[in-house]
Amino acid sequence: MTNRKPVGTSWQSWIDIHIATAQQNGEFNNLEGAGKPLQNLDGPRDEMWWIKEKMANENLDMTPATLRIRQKTEKWLATFYLLYSEAEVRLQANKLNDTIVKVNNTDLGPLLPQNLLDVEVLCKKWRQHNQKCA
Repeated sequence: MTNRKPVGTSWQSWIDIHIATAQQNGEFNNLEGAGKPLQNLDGPRDEMWWIKEKMANENLDMTPATLRIRQKTEKWLATFYLLYSEAEVRLQANKLNDTIVKVNNTDLGPLLPQNLLDVEVLCKKWRQHNQKCA
């Protein structure tokens, strides 16, 4: 492929020649997304579609740390009964408390501090739950 358009050749025909050559060489075969429908043609128009797609493809999360720690705490509180020992409950609760302290001390995101977990109360609940199950 030449980098410059030859003198006397129109832009349209020069481009058409390059496209035809690429098609003959199979450079358009097996392109990513070939044969797949275009996204969001029927839905409402979203001006931020490309940012959302980029974040999803790169597994990026812009949720503020204060909200992420709240979500993580809620999930942990819903499942800590399944831990195999009281020592593990203490260990994980203390680690989560350390993370909560770090996140609560940041200046980024909304000011929604997460309360620290009461490890003793959690251990008591864990013991009561596991006595019922035993």
